[in-house]
Amino acid sequence: MRSGTDRAAYRRWHAWAAGYRAAVLARRGQAGAALGVAAAAFGRDALWPARFLAQAAGHLAGRAGRRGAAV
Repeated sequence: MRSGTDRAAYRRWHAWAAGYRAAVLARRGQAGAALGVAAAAFGRDALWPARFLAQAAGHLAGRAGRRGAAV
């Protein structure tokens, strides 16, 4: 059995992965595929958009500091 911490980490990862993939597809003009990713994500976690937006805000806020930095 997984701990609550493990489940929370998976939900955050899933939200980021789904949101990032949907954004990439939308940016490429593949709106149907992006909606498919979003629909599948809703099937696993109805709160994934909120989790994704919270992470995306932090990601964008720290973006300037990461530019040119070794990954």
